[in-house]
Amino acid sequence: MNHAVLKRIRTMTVLVLVILFGAGVSGCDKAAERQTVKEKIVIASSPYALTGLVFLAIDQGLFEQQGLDVVVDLKPSGKQSLDAMLEQKAQIALASETPVVKTIMTGKRLAILGSLGESFGDIMLVGNMDHGMAKPEDLRGKAIAVEVGTSSEYFLDATLTNHNITRDQVRIVSISTDKIGEALASGEVDAGVGWQPYVLAWQKQLGDHAYSYSNPHYYTLTWYITASPDYVAGHGETLQKFFHALVEAEHHHQEQPEDMRRVLAERAKISAELYDTNVYRFALRLDQAMLVILESLSHWVMQRGIVPRQAMPNYLDFFATEPLKAVKPEAVTIVR
Repeated sequence: MNHAVLKRIRTMTVLVLVILFGAGVSGCDKAAERQTVKEKIVIASSPYALTGLVFLAIDQGLFEQQGLDVVVDLKPSGKQSLDAMLEQKAQIALASETPVVKTIMTGKRLAILGSLGESFGDIMLVGNMDHGMAKPEDLRGKAIAVEVGTSSEYFLDATLTNHNITRDQVRIVSISTDKIGEALASGEVDAGVGWQPYVLAWQKQLGDHAYSYSNPHYYTLTWYITASPDYVAGHGETLQKFFHALVEAEHHHQEQPEDMRRVLAERAKISAELYDTNVYRFALRLDQAMLVILESLSHWVMQRGIVPRQAMPNYLDFFATEPLKAVKPEAVTIVR
């Protein structure tokens, strides 16, 4: 074999090795790229404190550790959060029980995956002491501002009932919650019912003349985690990763509770002053108490004519227990 042939063989061998090495490196690069690509989850939620475990998990990189890219899309209300999920603009929606009940009872399909926690005393009645407001019994004969069809009206009804006041003994003024402060300031109403951060603003506005009343026995707000049934059916593993991160966030909060104030201030613009006005319990759960409040609220929205009278939904059909149960089985205590 002459020198020219040997040279061509050596050249071809080098080229083959270069090609094979390049293909190997390219394959490794693509594999690494596949490993670093994270599955995106958009969560629709109002800027409420009970979203705290989600914000904390983002802050601590816990979702990333599970291979998830979680983004919170802030909405003005629970209803708008649920609408975004139903319109497939978000994979998960967070909301209190009232919009969840109204959504289900108007024929929409959703799955309840669990709760991020409860708020005790979040909904409050604020009255003007100059208008004779010093105790709940003083509501008789008064004009009360409330956003009809919301959790605030449910709390107001419970307050009136438990103090032997009928609705025809008061004047209910239906006003959007963000406008109640103006009605209190002008004297158009004697009291208003709403949730934070509005309540704190009303209290500051009335100053020493503010009378405030809350009772967690009447209503405890629960922050529901919901998704579409189709998403749940097709993303069981993703949802388990999601809950894994939240369980880690829950543990972090138990060990370092002071981080929650910082995270909520940075990501939801909830000041330490506002955070400290309420009592929050951050704990993942899916239990019988949630079923009871859903049924109670269902009776109420039908009684008030917020939705047409109909058969009580079987809420057990709306509970998707598997994702949370796979990660934190002790949190799921629904009796079927």
